Amino acid sequence: MLMDNNDFLETILEQPRVFRKSITNFIDNYDQIKDVTKDIKQKEISKIILSGMGSSLFACYPFFLRMTNNSNIPIIYADASELIHFYPNVLDKSCLLILVSQSGESFETCKILEMHHKPKFSISITNGNHNYISNNTDFNINTFAGFESDVSTKTYTSSLVILDLLSTIFLREEMSARKDRIESLIYSIENLFEYWQIRCGQIASNISTNENFVFVGRGYSLASARMGALIFNEVFKKHTAVYSGGQFNHGPIEIINNNLIAVVFSGNPRLDNQNNKLLSNIVDLGGGIINICTNENQLNSNIINSIKIINTDECLLPIIEIIPIQLLTIPFARKNNLTPGKLLFASKITKEE
Repeated sequence: MLMDNNDFLETILEQPRVFRKSITNFIDNYDQIKDVTKDIKQKEISKIILSGMGSSLFACYPFFLRMTNNSNIPIIYADASELIHFYPNVLDKSCLLILVSQSGESFETCKILEMHHKPKFSISITNGNHNYISNNTDFNINTFAGFESDVSTKTYTSSLVILDLLSTIFLREEMSARKDRIESLIYSIENLFEYWQIRCGQIASNISTNENFVFVGRGYSLASARMGALIFNEVFKKHTAVYSGGQFNHGPIEIINNNLIAVVFSGNPRLDNQNNKLLSNIVDLGGGIINICTNENQLNSNIINSIKIINTDECLLPIIEIIPIQLLTIPFARKNNLTPGKLLFASKITKEE
């Protein structure tokens, strides 16, 4: 059965349209953005600093991995609040600073721009062109995500799209081919929406709201694990923990019991052996599993709470694999008599530490 219509569901379903608008804006400004990257190279940039807070920081992780694996320039992935207090000297005249902030007004990210140390060049990625961060960086890229009332969905995923396109320019890869690849992914997302709604409803009906949740991912999918945990905090109001696939075996495996649900993002099928072993261990120790996976071979009889996504480039997986988790929070929230997507204590824009 499809989910009952609500504002949060409408925002989730709007994401393919937002992606297309983000891509169109990026391509329309492609020459200008490309010129900026040429200028950056001429300025002898020695490192790139990526920073943000919350979901904006998580969106930076796939860019960090893709650039680290395919370029020689050092990349620093920095929590903005940690950077301003504990390692401000990393910011200097030899660096390119990339700031991601959906509102463009997040307190800690704004503070980076007020620090004594200044970068050689700065790029911001925000939802809009008229905010503090866009006005105080050398170049801003608008995600065109549009209005979003509370919990981040389309602002997060559109930032992932923009950062992937930006890394494509930095790596001097063919933009038209990349655009086509993302367009194909968007089409697949649209085709999966009905299945996801039905499957998430089935899973929510099988799981008690009293369960404890951990989120596990490897590589690019670690961004999804972090974001998934945050969405469960915000929508379902549940305490969660996040681990990399390898880290989970170093102690946290001790918390597995019949009241624990592990949300495992299997990611690239090349990691099937490691992930299937992890899934089997969790089941053997009595834990439950929600498995976001691309490979039919992972859908074995013991993993009853699997949600299928399509396989794509490893660095694009975070765009698609977070959407089933967004949808899953809706029936979970309703079981706890909560309004899906509604924040109770936090605000959309964090104005203080």
